[in-house]
Amino acid sequence: MSGKPGEVCVDAGLLLKLVLNEPDSARAEALFGGWRSAGVRLIAPVFCPVEMDSVIRRKTTRPRDQGGLTEEQAELVFAAVQGIPLTVLTVEGQRQRAWELAKVLGLPPFTTPTTWPWQSCGSVSFGRRMRGCIESVRESCRTCAI
Repeated sequence: MSGKPGEVCVDAGLLLKLVLNEPDSARAEALFGGWRSAGVRLIAPVFCPVEMDSVIRRKTTRPRDQGGLTEEQAELVFAAVQGIPLTVLTVEGQRQRAWELAKVLGLPPFTTPTTWPWQSCGSVSFGRRMRGCIESVRESCRTCAI
């Protein structure tokens, strides 16, 4: 891709870093700040909001010292993610493409469309992981428009 992107496909994990105190949250905020300043439109597959909701609910079942949330905190996080300016896209064949990408990348199909394969990129910095994963997806899918 040359020049600055007009839109960026984001994943649930990256979006949640904006509203939860997680490793790399500061980097995610800087990344989104840059996109916001550049007028970049955030897009995501149709499953992304449900995936975020699922993660938030799962955090209510964890102890607080293990990243858990109280019900009150979960409500605040849920409200916050709904305020993120995100365009959710439904594309014909999206589930099939996710299935095929999951096979190529060795990931569960539920995470492929909205969660870049961070875990397969090793313990490098956030930015390098994202670039590496995007390159991995580009190489794996010749028809990708990312």
